[in-house]
Amino acid sequence: GDNIECGCCYGEQPFEDMVQCYDGHLFCKSCLQSYVREAVFGSGKLDLRCMTESCDTNFPESQLQCCLETDVLEKYQERVREENLNLADLEDLVRCPNCEYAAIMDSGDKVFRCQNIHCLKETCRFCKEEWKDHIGIPCEELEKKDEAALRKEYEEKMTAAKVRTCHKCKSQFMKEEGCNKMTCRCGATMCYVCRKPTIHYDHFCQHPRDPGSNCKKCKACSLWTNPEEDDQRAVSEIQQEAQQKRREK
Repeated sequence: GDNIECGCCYGEQPFEDMVQCYDGHLFCKSCLQSYVREAVFGSGKLDLRCMTESCDTNFPESQLQCCLETDVLEKYQERVREENLNLADLEDLVRCPNCEYAAIMDSGDKVFRCQNIHCLKETCRFCKEEWKDHIGIPCEELEKKDEAALRKEYEEKMTAAKVRTCHKCKSQFMKEEGCNKMTCRCGATMCYVCRKPTIHYDHFCQHPRDPGSNCKKCKACSLWTNPEEDDQRAVSEIQQEAQQKRREK
């Protein structure tokens, strides 16, 4: 038979390769696949209304099942369940902190057991920590323990930001003065700024400019910089990362 024009891309396809909304507007499978993928993996509200501007109907589930790839169809169904749960506004609805699986829990239950086969983690419904680390420890005490561990982790990161390790002999050193082409006592070279190993002077910016100013012609490392400023910049970035992590907890 004659080919049918897609209402989105206006290409022509056989009727059996078309899908339709509840009002019968026809589209090629490729257009619907792209439309649904963008909708379900995007961050906005899931809205699969007909692609014809004047039509407010949706696509039947059977039409989606016949043309969507498995991962897209599963994600679509997951998003539908998620939005239905949000609309229901259930008081005892608890979400897994690792994968966003949601379930209704009895008010007396403390352990959330995720049923998502790709996750299956057990967490505390109140503080969201993994239950294996939580058994016998009150939430408040576990939070203090987590804070201490986080502080130690970032103290170690801040120390590491100031120390360089030779890629050849593993000796550790700090720069107090001199240029950024570091030469270890074993003879190995590295850039103090980006830590790239085995470099020569052509690794650094070759453009003339005022001392302390950034080059406007390239992104190469500078041969001369203030080591204290370099280290402080790295430490500040680590501190900001730690503060962000605390806010997220």
